Amino acid sequence: MTPCFLNFTRIFLFHPIPIMNIFDHFKRDKSLINLPSKRNHVQEIFFALDFDLTGAFIEVVNDKIKQVEFDSGSYDGVIRNLTKNIQLIQERNSFTIDWQNPEQHVYLHEHPYLISLLIESGKFISIKGEKISVIPNHATACLELNKKDNEEFSAMVTISDSEKSYKKFRFVAENYAYLSGESALVEVKPIGSYFNELMSFNVEGMAAKDLPKYLSLFYSFFENIRLKYENYQVVKKTEPLKARPAMIFEKVDQDSNLYMRISQIMPHADIDFLDDYDLLCFVMINELEESINIHPVEQILIETALVKIENSLRPYLPKGKKKTKQVFLEKIPCSLFLKK
Repeated sequence: MTPCFLNFTRIFLFHPIPIMNIFDHFKRDKSLINLPSKRNHVQEIFFALDFDLTGAFIEVVNDKIKQVEFDSGSYDGVIRNLTKNIQLIQERNSFTIDWQNPEQHVYLHEHPYLISLLIESGKFISIKGEKISVIPNHATACLELNKKDNEEFSAMVTISDSEKSYKKFRFVAENYAYLSGESALVEVKPIGSYFNELMSFNVEGMAAKDLPKYLSLFYSFFENIRLKYENYQVVKKTEPLKARPAMIFEKVDQDSNLYMRISQIMPHADIDFLDDYDLLCFVMINELEESINIHPVEQILIETALVKIENSLRPYLPKGKKKTKQVFLEKIPCSLFLKK
């Protein structure tokens, strides 16, 4: 027991807990405090909501909607807290080169904690200068499908609460949407990290045969969105739908060499569907039962399928051919697959 006691004592002596450092670390740097001589001369600021292709961002502006410089030490309360957070974000951005954000915008989906402060500030406005209110009722996103005829369908994403449905909106984060027609912010259940791509699913005149493909993509990228489509019911399956390995023949050249590749396919879907998209769900529509069945996708390892195919073809390979994966992915004589 003595060695254990000595080891513990050594750790305690050489690694004391720096209790006082906690208070020093968080102490305010008073040299940075700038107290204005006349409080009445402090410029009134607002926080304007704007959008670009990346998403919703905030600009600090004056009453003429012109971007201004500001000092968080000149304000108090929520405004002080909000401006201080924005300053810290801007300082961090200034030390990094972000080619996707050269303007160094403060995006709300990257800093969602700012939303509650913006709402509380009372200085939250649109880029047009309209004050942004908050709808107290929580809302739900909904995908509405309409069959035009047996050949085509249309789709539109809406947001609705207990009182009204909204069509003009943009998500500022995965759980907040800005209603442009109301100049209001509404909270919804989180729809996922691809919220900025949601409006891409508003379509007109899409072929009816592509509906399972469309819904497979939709449910692979979004969640907590209701579906409204005639009398159909959404059924979420727990048992995964397994992909099947497939050998896809690309072409035959003039020398009778067969070009092929190994892939995986889903039932009643395009052969390149799994290769083209990162699918998590696969949708199958049962018209008789009027149900839309959402299955999780279980993909296969292409390497495993490749080994099985290689073993099947091994006896038929011409002598001298090197038995590697490249043999199956490049040129193979058609005669190997033709029965005499």
